[in-house]
Amino acid sequence: MLSLLSLLFLVPLLLLTSPLNAARPQLVEQPQTIIVSPLAVLQIAPGSSSCVDGNPAECRDAFQAAQILTTVLRDYNVTEPRLAAALIALVAFESNNFRDSRNRFPPPGQPGQGTRNMQTFEFNLKYATSVPALGAEVARIAGGRRRANDFSAEAKSALLDLLLLDDVVDFASAAWYLRERCDAGFTDGLIAGTEAGWEDYLRFCIETDPTEERRAYWLRALQALVV
Repeated sequence: MLSLLSLLFLVPLLLLTSPLNAARPQLVEQPQTIIVSPLAVLQIAPGSSSCVDGNPAECRDAFQAAQILTTVLRDYNVTEPRLAAALIALVAFESNNFRDSRNRFPPPGQPGQGTRNMQTFEFNLKYATSVPALGAEVARIAGGRRRANDFSAEAKSALLDLLLLDDVVDFASAAWYLRERCDAGFTDGLIAGTEAGWEDYLRFCIETDPTEERRAYWLRALQALVV
């Protein structure tokens, strides 16, 4: 006679091999949400260990950045680690290890240029317009103006201030830019994780040079996120 312990072991096996089980539709495995750990952020951006000497309004340390980045990847449905690595490497580099969210170079910087992607005001205007929760304030700041060149320096700065009120909106600019401003082929290249794909993304989508410093961030991000 089979013991109770033996029965408990055999029942799941019998269910798995049952004709009834075979007839049921099989669940499709869903992509896993990428969880960015503080350790991964430190590996990618070694200067993010502390904000003691940073601007408290802008600087986010590795622990804070990890939580925000995880939310951004979830909200933008970024489930491919190599794609996530490219996006995080970009914002880590552009924001000086998550210490800055406003352009200040050359001093005093370009009005309205910022978010962690350090994108120009032209794109920040488009970005702000795409965030439903900001609609009323964007309309108030715009005052009927539609073209970026029609905005005063004060209005440009005010719109950037609006984008920086929410850390997730601030950090999500690179993911938004990729989705809205770049052809799908660039995303495919980043998912493949090839150097050519990454260089094309920088040259033709971000419109900047793939410098060695940028490459170092990207390689560290791949090492930290791609198992």
